[in-house]
Amino acid sequence: MRKEIFDQMMRVRDSGATNMYDVYGVQKYASDNLLFELADYLCEHKKEYWDFMMTGKPPIFTEEDSIC
Repeated sequence: MRKEIFDQMMRVRDSGATNMYDVYGVQKYASDNLLFELADYLCEHKKEYWDFMMTGKPPIFTEEDSIC
C-alpha cells in the first residue's frame, strides 16, 4: 500500500461520512471526493484493505500503483 492511499483512507475515516467497514461506501466516498488513488486501490485490493480494517496492523508502504 502506498502512503498516499493510507493518507486518503485516513481522510475518509476522519470525515465520518461512511463506516470504514463498508468497502463500497468508502470507495464511493473516495470517488465522489476526488480521492481517485484510494478508489482505484479498492478495486483490486479489497482483501488487503479488509485485513487492515480487521487487524489494525499498519500497512507496508510500497511504490507500486494500483489501477482498476
